[in-house]
Amino acid sequence: MVKFDGCNTDVAGLNYGYPTMGYYLNRTGRPILYSCEWPIYLRPVGVKPNYTAVAETCNIFRVYGDIYDSFQSIRSITGWYGDNEGDFASVAGPGNFNDPDELVIGDFGLSRDEERVQMGLWAMFAAPLLVSADLANMNSASKALLQHRGVLSINQDPLGIQGRRVINLYNQNFQIWTRPIVPIGSHAVAAIYFVMHGYPVHVTMPLCDLGLNATGGYNITEVFDGKYIGAFKSHQNFTFVVNPSGIYLLKAMIL
Repeated sequence: MVKFDGCNTDVAGLNYGYPTMGYYLNRTGRPILYSCEWPIYLRPVGVKPNYTAVAETCNIFRVYGDIYDSFQSIRSITGWYGDNEGDFASVAGPGNFNDPDELVIGDFGLSRDEERVQMGLWAMFAAPLLVSADLANMNSASKALLQHRGVLSINQDPLGIQGRRVINLYNQNFQIWTRPIVPIGSHAVAAIYFVMHGYPVHVTMPLCDLGLNATGGYNITEVFDGKYIGAFKSHQNFTFVVNPSGIYLLKAMIL
């Protein structure tokens, strides 16, 4: 991987410099993952990034500021991805993905539930999973989470489609995201409760409210614990519980 930063540079040269670097990397004939920070240096000076051009040049690209080892930082990044300013979500796909910055799982700032939130959301974002932690001394729970096959299968889904926020309530404290996965017509669904105190939230809603409208219905499985929930038609109510600063992640596989 080559990461091409943009610190302390003249932004007037970014639209030339990043494609030029990409051109010469390709000329080497070697497989290289090209990581760019092109968009995040344009927005602060009032220049709208051309995300189509960025995706044509770079394999992964940062679209927001640096992450910190805190749940508030994860919430801030999630808000930006949900708002999707400039529709950067639409350019994500195999070979070119938006990069919300590194995973801070296994560091010190997140609870167990909050680590699940980041892992689940980064899977929904189709994000690169770059770990910033001491792997040699990481606790077993964090290590197991980073290696969770069910969550990784969502992140690595071959369609490569970035998830979208479909429900955003209570000052962005409760959000639901959906992401198309294989087989076609199936979805990953993540419900996040960003409130950091109090009690779990109980939610009941039909799957069609999330845009899941397959005539034959879906097999529902909770991802983190691998528990099969059952078969549901799109009009049937589905009930789940989300902890404070927690996530409920499921796969809805088309029948």
